[in-house]
Amino acid sequence: MFPFKGPNPNGGDSFNCLSPNDPLLNNGNPEWRNCKVRLAVSLANQNTGSDTYLNTVLPDDFTITTTTSSSTSTSTSTSTSTTIVNNNPMCEMGAGIPVAGKPNKNIGTIKVSPGVTSTPSVKKQTINFSGTTENCQNTGGVGSKLPIIAGTMKAQIQVTSGSVCDALLNGTPLKTKLTLAWKGTNPKTLKLASAAPTDNSTLTVETETASSPRGFDLTSAAFAGTKSVFLGKHAVLHIVVDEAPGTIGAACVAKGGLKLLHFTGATGLSTLEIQP
Repeated sequence: MFPFKGPNPNGGDSFNCLSPNDPLLNNGNPEWRNCKVRLAVSLANQNTGSDTYLNTVLPDDFTITTTTSSSTSTSTSTSTSTTIVNNNPMCEMGAGIPVAGKPNKNIGTIKVSPGVTSTPSVKKQTINFSGTTENCQNTGGVGSKLPIIAGTMKAQIQVTSGSVCDALLNGTPLKTKLTLAWKGTNPKTLKLASAAPTDNSTLTVETETASSPRGFDLTSAAFAGTKSVFLGKHAVLHIVVDEAPGTIGAACVAKGGLKLLHFTGATGLSTLEIQP
């Protein structure tokens, strides 16, 4: 099966594979924004022992160009060339960058202070998102000391009263901030090192999805730091929460309320994309 975006061209078991910001097609097919890539020894035969499925999120500017040719009167051959185009730098988020001999503590977390319950909070809430960025693509290293392959992300949203377990961003935003640090491989030590100046900005759009899997979509203002390698561009973060509704519900009624969520790719890929 070749790559596609939109309706499944294979017929039969139909579904729509969309990017985080694609409009719904409303064609009666299930809509998916975290589709899967199948890795197999044979694409013709399914083998549950060796086949592997990886979650993926298509970027908004994902396009496919396909060329088909045929010739001769006695035989016909068809060749297909597929080109995937995405010029925006994109990283995965939250899975953590393991350090040899140490437990992986750098996974994506969402900390809520103070904790919330099903009763609207009468206090202002602070929601802190933090984690690593990894598997960065299309960064090119232009203007940076090293080609960017990873980094860290920290975002904070403070809202007025009104937050509940299934709507953390229920209040009016009081202040927001986003910090992105960029890393690359030092060719001398073969370890991660600073690759470019850290980018700081505020968040201009914060939306929350209460359905399963739980999610957040955050968009920053344009980066204004004069040394930024992404000057004038902005970040789009798509965060998919690990915890199932039952787990969130249990935390909601526990002492202190819901205080912690995670995003590590367990239920869908979390991504950071730099857009014009």
